[in-house]
Amino acid sequence: MSDLLAHAAGVDAPGKLSKADYAAWLSKLGFELNADQGGRWAHDLSGGDVKMVESLLFSQGVGATATAEELGLPPMTRELRPVELSPSDRERYESAWTEFRALHGLEITDSTVDGTSQALRRVQKASLLKAPKVAEIVAGLVEDGYQVVVPAWYLDNVSAIARLTAVELKARGLPDRVVEITGASRGIRELKRQAFQGGRALVAVVNSLEGINLHAGERGGAGKGKDATRAPRACVIADVLTGGKRGLQAEGRTQRDGERSLTLYVYAAHTTEEEWLARMLRATAGTQALAQSPEDARALTDLAEQLAVPDEGEPDQ
Repeated sequence: MSDLLAHAAGVDAPGKLSKADYAAWLSKLGFELNADQGGRWAHDLSGGDVKMVESLLFSQGVGATATAEELGLPPMTRELRPVELSPSDRERYESAWTEFRALHGLEITDSTVDGTSQALRRVQKASLLKAPKVAEIVAGLVEDGYQVVVPAWYLDNVSAIARLTAVELKARGLPDRVVEITGASRGIRELKRQAFQGGRALVAVVNSLEGINLHAGERGGAGKGKDATRAPRACVIADVLTGGKRGLQAEGRTQRDGERSLTLYVYAAHTTEEEWLARMLRATAGTQALAQSPEDARALTDLAEQLAVPDEGEPDQ
């Protein structure tokens, strides 16, 4: 800790110190030494020590992040995967997104909306229109030797994608082993995760991402002391109603600990979702720029620029 603080403060590292000498050195840096009744140094959570740590380590970002290149990790591989809806489905899809965007002031429109809940329900139902296309993409990846993780933000989408993917896998003569991992399956979530990591399931459709490791070769990841399979992983992000941080969290379920993963962003072509996805990718780029990963930020920005450019005069949201 003293080496990190010394680097942040621009002073020489003090080397190995006794407790008393360490306290004296911290005092020279400007830390307040709040002694308890036993004479031991303690932090006052509302005192100057916390402000010093915030200034030295948080505000300056010292030691907080490292780029993938610095850590020797493989670069993220992302692809855009548009899907074509029928004219009637595309009209329904576009209508739902237009209502949602109007509700949140994302475009000027004469549409009337009845509140967030109704607009969200319409977007959720619209997302179901993509589910058969997502299932085809996932089955194709399994056919190519991948184990696939599908983050979808709505429970109905999770169930629909899982069911349709199983049907598509079976139709292609592949094992139709698909698991759903959601907050509703909390009691058996780990068992389902282990089934995927051990290869007993080839596809995991999830809406709950926190604390879930799904990368290849995870130590002990298959349960009972067995490591996860070495099959390459792919992450198919089926819903793009999300922010940059959430997108990175989804990607990180399969690409981590030095294991490379392919990420596909699936969106409905020729709909407002193209612009929404571009916004999300730019937000993700901003997140990576703040995390001092400029190369990844540029890659995300380049991906956003590949999407359809709004018509002249239409605000770039």
